[in-house]
Amino acid sequence: MPGNGPDNPPPPRHFYLNEAHELASLQPEGGGRTPKFDDVDWHSHAAHLRSTFERVAATLLQSTDPALKAHRFVGTAPASLVKLSTGKKAETTGGRVAFRADFGGEQASLFNRLGLDLMEVDTVGNATVHIASARLPQLQAKLHDLQRAPLREQVRWLNIAEFFPVPWTRRVDASWLDGLDPDAPTEAHLRFHALVNRAEVLAVLEAIGGGLTQRERFIRTGRDFSGRHWCVARILPRTIRGIAEGYPSMQSVHPRLTTPVAATRRIGGRTPSSTPAVPAVDPSTLPTVAILDTGIPPNHPVLQPFVRGRYVDPTLGAGVPVLFDDHGSHVASAVVFGHAIIADGAEPTSMPAPDCQVFDMLGGWTYKQ
Repeated sequence: MPGNGPDNPPPPRHFYLNEAHELASLQPEGGGRTPKFDDVDWHSHAAHLRSTFERVAATLLQSTDPALKAHRFVGTAPASLVKLSTGKKAETTGGRVAFRADFGGEQASLFNRLGLDLMEVDTVGNATVHIASARLPQLQAKLHDLQRAPLREQVRWLNIAEFFPVPWTRRVDASWLDGLDPDAPTEAHLRFHALVNRAEVLAVLEAIGGGLTQRERFIRTGRDFSGRHWCVARILPRTIRGIAEGYPSMQSVHPRLTTPVAATRRIGGRTPSSTPAVPAVDPSTLPTVAILDTGIPPNHPVLQPFVRGRYVDPTLGAGVPVLFDDHGSHVASAVVFGHAIIADGAEPTSMPAPDCQVFDMLGGWTYKQ
């Protein structure tokens, strides 16, 4: 056979990237030697992972949570294994070391390699992960072929013992719920998972609002600095439990926290008790700057005198509540007063001299992350 040369080049090697932009498992990967575990029945392990994944996927399909069209929030339990080791610490045990995956530590990155997003880990080590609904068929296909997959692909799934629906008691403290008067509405804080976007939050609140009684109502909504949406509601204990049971997109339902939370617009058009202060400078003499952001809450105690007007995109739809949040106020404040460090609790009259007034433009772009 003639050797390789300019006229007879070697055949090209092909490398394929999967949906996570990783080299296919059939190609050698870097990162060191694959760890070895003792007594792994891959037939049983793969079958259990596949069956529990199918079961939890079927359970979530029964939910009325609108956010589950794009998201799945699933519980995972760490596997208890026996790892083979040649280290000195394992000499007394014949090279066999008990091993349990630490989802909150060394094994946290395994979810990214599987195409899952780690959301949180509870006190017993179980993890809540996010799965994009579009990825479900791909993951189901991988689990179906896991028993025959290359060892390196199998090891990726080895640390997960099973999948399960996240219990509703992970979203609400049952002891707090049991201590409430069943016939009296109470203030509850609804916090969504970080990956739930604005449009999905609106859809969930609309679904929940359709079942509220005349004594129940949403009070205010907002978004914290991490981008997580929240809503404060005055609702009955049975409604709290219904939300915890029926809306997996909700990360938690809890009473008022001891730390202050920045408040925003009140749903229903109620005006805040504070009266906007009269600015020292006549805003009409200042130039106007348009701001395209998430909106300035109506009757803002500091910014209201500097809001020349507001445009609301008609594509938002009539009657759809607008979720104002801290971000729009922060941006508008920086535009009007400049970037300044203001002490908590400062009076509106202590703000720096304004440079302009603003035209608040709120449109469909606020529904996108």
